Order: sequence, then structure tokens, then C-alpha cells
Amino acid sequence: MLRPLSVADQDVRIRRDYPDFHLVFDGGFVGAWRGPLTPIARPYEISVLYFPRRFYFEGVVIENRRITVRVLSLPICLDPRGTGERPRHIYLDDDGIGFSLCLYDPRENQWSPEDFIADTILPWTSEWLYFFEGWMLTDRWEGGGNHPMPRKTIDVLRKARPSPLRRNYPWTSGSAELAG
Repeated sequence: MLRPLSVADQDVRIRRDYPDFHLVFDGGFVGAWRGPLTPIARPYEISVLYFPRRFYFEGVVIENRRITVRVLSLPICLDPRGTGERPRHIYLDDDGIGFSLCLYDPRENQWSPEDFIADTILPWTSEWLYFFEGWMLTDRWEGGGNHPMPRKTIDVLRKARPSPLRRNYPWTSGSAELAG
């Protein structure tokens, strides 16, 4: 396994290939960028949060080996067409209001912190926006892809039948969590 790319490594490549993107936070172990992407007609302001490493702190593991990409500009919202239908391939935030983009299937290991964001995530985001614009016009998502089951659906299924993936850990006060 290769080492995760540092925030500095990622920033050099992003600034080279996407000069309008800027590093807005560098915590050493976590980085965040903002910048515009224009797939067809309009520019979209994008944020990227990169947290490549695993940290251990007082017996707790802090980890988010997936990357978080958000569209900050309108008209992207949970009901952009006013029909009650959400855009395809998004992850709802815990608050049920915000969301991030689903750009790849994490079960297929299509992206890892060893990959450059500028070579993968940003082109995939532009492609997602391209298919979003088409969906807005035609009501058809032509981008394909597999989307993992929404968290709320998983919670409903867990209550209906216990899963072998559920385990109790000392730091969860006896509550069941997904084994990872």
C-alpha cells in the first residue's frame, strides 16, 4: 500500500491543474479547497474536504478516508426542480438538510488517499455536474453508477432484522455500530 498523499502534495497538483482552486484550510492532516467548475453552461462553486490519515487519540480512532465534495452555489439543493425529487448520487448530512456528492462507489475502492484529487475527484465532480445539468433538463440521470444504500434505509433494515455486521464496542456505550 502506498502512503496517503499529504495536503501539500495534493495542493501542488490542484493548483497546477485547477489554478482557480485555493487551499482554504491546511491543518496538516486535513485540507480543504474551494474553487469553480464549469461543466457546460454555468460555474459551480465547489468545496473539497480531504482527511487522508487515521489518528488514534485516547483509545479512539479518528478517520474519514473518504473525501467530501460539496456544491456551494445554487441551484444545487435537495429539490432543485421543485418536484420533490432529490438529485441522484448524493449523501445526506446528518442534519437532513445539507449533502455531499457521491462520485464513486467506496465498496469498489475506486478512490483512495493515494490518488491525486486533481486527477480523480475534480474531473468526477465536473462529470457529476454535467449529468446534473442534463437531469435538470430531461428528468433522466444518464451518468449511471451505483449508489450505496442511504443511511436511513440501512437503519430501518437494522431494526427489522439484526445484522451480523453489528457489533458492540466499549466506546459506543453498548450501542451497536457497523463493523468497519
